[in-house]
Amino acid sequence: MTRQQTCCAIALACSAAATVLAVPTTAAAQETAAGAAMQIALPAQPLAQTLTALSRQSGVAIGAEGSLLAGKTAPALQGRLTLQQALDQALAGSGLAAVRSGPATISIQRPLPGAAPHATLAPVTVTAEAERETATGPLAGYVARRSATGSKTDSAIVDIPQSISVVTSDELRNRQAETLSQALNYTPGFTSQPTSFNRTADRFRIRGMDVESATSGSLRDGLRLQTNSYDGIQEPYGLERVEVLRGAASVLYGQLSPGGVINAVSKRPGATPIHEINLQAGQYDRRQVSGDFGGPLAGREDLDYRLTFLGRESDSAQDFLKDDRLYIAPSIRWHPTADTSLTLLSFYQKTNTRFSAPCPTS
Repeated sequence: MTRQQTCCAIALACSAAATVLAVPTTAAAQETAAGAAMQIALPAQPLAQTLTALSRQSGVAIGAEGSLLAGKTAPALQGRLTLQQALDQALAGSGLAAVRSGPATISIQRPLPGAAPHATLAPVTVTAEAERETATGPLAGYVARRSATGSKTDSAIVDIPQSISVVTSDELRNRQAETLSQALNYTPGFTSQPTSFNRTADRFRIRGMDVESATSGSLRDGLRLQTNSYDGIQEPYGLERVEVLRGAASVLYGQLSPGGVINAVSKRPGATPIHEINLQAGQYDRRQVSGDFGGPLAGREDLDYRLTFLGRESDSAQDFLKDDRLYIAPSIRWHPTADTSLTLLSFYQKTNTRFSAPCPTS
């Protein structure tokens, strides 16, 4: 044996003892590992040499213990093959498998008993379409991204240069809010009187300034709610959302409290059928029934309706102070074309209660 042959034999022995090829991870190597084909022409030779050649040609690091490769040969590889196809042919009959251990690294291992050399899962395609949110329509969850209060148009809240908070219908329902005061208690910059005191009107403060119907700070669907300081409470069950705009907004709504506005958005007709009825009973002889129905009118694809109602008879914690209410809100939407629609909203509300001002004691 010549000196050159001896050096080659020693190099081969070292390679068989521990074959770990540290090939730098590059974009080309990741592309090859992902399944790009390459032209391969390798003769039948020891398996360690074939793996070394594949690693150099593909730029993918292929590692194996020398004891696993000892005495094993690989058949000739010819043609345009992916790296995985080449490894499958090279390892055929050897009892070994190629396992991907990184973006551009492959490990040659002996598979567990009963396990396939490698398994390729069927592709999984996930498709989803986000529900388009509108400033007046229903919204799932607590986070609203659009509003019409700050611009009188359906705009993204991030594009409105004022501070806006939105209490959605899900939050109104989950918190069982019976008044706007209860619905908005967690809103920044907002304060109100306790419910026992603030029973006949929605009277609030935004940024320390009074906001109520008398100061034109209470809106319903973007319009002033024309009531007085002692008769103007709104029923939360009939609302899709409640929006609080903090700061001066007279340029949009005219004479207004500098603290801001509270805009209550009514429930509107839609194409999704709604059938809901609720019954409640509780202390102070409380009896309440409420319902929400809506959807397309029978036989008319261009007409949607919504009917929301609530009836309650109840006493309260104070003698001779009722908490009775009747609320009915019918509405209809006509949409002759995809770009044209007309919505008519209405509501009737009658409240039987009293102003529960604190009384001095002797």
